[in-house]
Parts: sequence; structure tokens; C-alpha cells
Amino acid sequence: MANAIDYYSTIPSSHRSLILVGGIAVFWLMESNFPLFRFEYKK
Repeated sequence: MANAIDYYSTIPSSHRSLILVGGIAVFWLMESNFPLFRFEYKK
């Protein structure tokens, strides 16, 4: 556990950006399949 805490306290910038982009992509794909709100557009 101490190794994990040490890694995340000194995480490199490239790993941090990869985790951030990966998380955004996962939640974006989840939102496209199961939207939180449904909007009906009526023209």
C-alpha cells in the first residue's frame, strides 16, 4: 500500500495525463450509451 501511495504522490506528468484522458474517454462512452438526461428535440 505504501508503494501505491508513493507512486501516486510522485506520478509523472505523462501517466497523469494518460489517466485523465482515459477516464474522460470511459465516461464519455458510458454517457453515449446510457445518457443521464434525455432531451427530446422538436423542431
